[in-house]
Amino acid sequence: MLAGMLRAWQGSTVVYYSLSYFNVYDKDRLYSVLNASALLVGGFISSMGAGTISDKYEAVNYRTKSYVTTFQAAIAVPLFAVAFLCHKSFALSMTFMFLEYTFSEGWSPVTLAMLVTCVDPKYKGRAIGIF
Repeated sequence: MLAGMLRAWQGSTVVYYSLSYFNVYDKDRLYSVLNASALLVGGFISSMGAGTISDKYEAVNYRTKSYVTTFQAAIAVPLFAVAFLCHKSFALSMTFMFLEYTFSEGWSPVTLAMLVTCVDPKYKGRAIGIF
């Protein structure tokens, strides 16, 4: 729960500060279109990939979902670091934002699936609400 909360907080922080950061390049409209497209395409690929891997390999190892979400959280750090710490190129920053969305945004559906399967039915609504 704590990891999911921190990951959601990270996402909200990135959304809040990204526009200010990308104002450096003076390409607000291009950033908006590319970011929305990257989130749509990359997020879809990530969610489908994470769900497929989790469902396929959960029978082999019951911790597969937690491994998938852990990997996605860990890979987000260097991808975001390059996206936000390389001030030389707008294209490089946006490429790494797309890569972050593609490899790291599928954590939420997998986490919700873990909550639904692991929490006592009596407390599922509360657990999902807290998440």
